Amino acid sequence: MYEHIARFYDLLHDELTEDVSFVTRLSEEAGGPVLELGCGTGRLLLPLARIGQEVTGVDASEEMLAVAHGKLARERAAVRDRATLVPGDITEFEIEQRFGLAVIAYNTLMHLNPPALALCLGNARRHLRPGGALFVDVDNPIEVHDPAQDGLLLMERTVHDPEQDQMVVLMISSAGDGERQTRDTVWIVDTSPAEGGVAVRTVAQATLHYYFAHQLIQILDAAGFEVVAQYGDYDRRPYGDESPRLLLLAAASQ
Repeated sequence: MYEHIARFYDLLHDELTEDVSFVTRLSEEAGGPVLELGCGTGRLLLPLARIGQEVTGVDASEEMLAVAHGKLARERAAVRDRATLVPGDITEFEIEQRFGLAVIAYNTLMHLNPPALALCLGNARRHLRPGGALFVDVDNPIEVHDPAQDGLLLMERTVHDPEQDQMVVLMISSAGDGERQTRDTVWIVDTSPAEGGVAVRTVAQATLHYYFAHQLIQILDAAGFEVVAQYGDYDRRPYGDESPRLLLLAAASQ
């Protein structure tokens, strides 16, 4: 899906910043180097490199990595030297380096069906040094499971793109399958001149998979991890039914 919307990603996620400070603090606690699985445009990778962390990002989308490369090229040399971008599938890549922290950030895990998730977590485990940590961040599955908004077209954001002098409108529609624990989701991005005029529409589709907390804990255990903390938000409040997020911190088994 990201081949269609890569150029809009940073613009539409410019308010998503709370997880940045959370992950940078986590990297300082866990120690580096840091591995980000599904690094996309470098939204997390660049702040990590800026604070002095050696960080490697893996992503399968050439379009998203192209945006990340462009951003990285504008950084000072010290930041560029600490950041590495690797094209590849997060379920089967191989890097010789071993890491102190692996990150599967904001909803990236939801793109993986159960077999792919097991492969991804096993691969993450192999790339961690003994005692290394894994951080997983997803929408609260209890909210995702709720069918109340199935089939509705929801207006998510309207932003101004100063570079193109355009208005960018993001709309999302999804339909859930509770038995399969999936959401078939459509992203619609309309762009139009700032002063008004003809809109150009971009459509992207994906099937997202959601996992309840107990399921993720079992899958992590099978992959060689022990969950050491569950949080419901980036302030580290305990996870509960009403929490906005499900954040899991796991340690690689010795």
